[in-house]
Amino acid sequence: MRVIFLKRCFLVLFWVWVISAGGVAAADQPSGPTRVIVGGYPFEPFVEENAGVSVAFTAFLNDMQKDYLFAYRQIPARRRYEQMSEGRIDMIFFEMPVWGWQDRMEQVEATPVLLSGAEVMVARTGDAMAAGGEAYFGDLSARKLALTLGYHYGFADYNADPEYLKARFDVVFSDSQRHSLRQLLAGGADIAIVNNAFLARQMRLYPELEQDLLVSMTPDQRYDLPLLVRRGGPISAAEMTDLLTRLSKSGALQTFFTEEGLDRFLEFKP
Repeated sequence: MRVIFLKRCFLVLFWVWVISAGGVAAADQPSGPTRVIVGGYPFEPFVEENAGVSVAFTAFLNDMQKDYLFAYRQIPARRRYEQMSEGRIDMIFFEMPVWGWQDRMEQVEATPVLLSGAEVMVARTGDAMAAGGEAYFGDLSARKLALTLGYHYGFADYNADPEYLKARFDVVFSDSQRHSLRQLLAGGADIAIVNNAFLARQMRLYPELEQDLLVSMTPDQRYDLPLLVRRGGPISAAEMTDLLTRLSKSGALQTFFTEEGLDRFLEFKP
């Protein structure tokens, strides 16, 4: 009986050791890359129908390093603030703090500026030239405007509330800049407001637009686009800046934006 008891004690101790050793081994195993959810809403050329520069940039970041796994998630433009505050997303690429984040800066932090750009007013060339060219853009209250729902415009003091805009201007809303441009070309609006990166891409794809459209000399707004990061999230703005700095010094960042046709908008300086 004593021998059986000792054997049982030995077996118990043996399995305790195996489980403990397994636990230590498991604890020593690398946990894998940190997951970072990147939110994106329709904003050409950065997000367009689940594609665009933001989606490509997500894949680029994953290819260039292994510490973080960036996962793209499409969200509605007007829901981005709640998505960030609720922790459903951890960052947004190419987003200006002035676009509705002013009262929420305790929730987010920004990297240095990555891209620069501007939003410009465009009109059909024939209509604009018949009314004096650049003077056509002088009084927006006299024009029907094609705007993108949820966007912030300089002429409206960055107030994106559609009721506010409809009460003060003659506007027609769409869900993307692409549709705003189509409305303009089809005669459904007098002026469309789009960003110059999107317009440059469209003119490269459709060279005839250079003749069809007159672009205002004075932009509606100029913008500097950092990456906006949720405070307390899986990656900080400082850590993201370090990553961008490494990619910039290696030349990979410049190469990416050159391939996307946006190298002239790149502003990041490590």
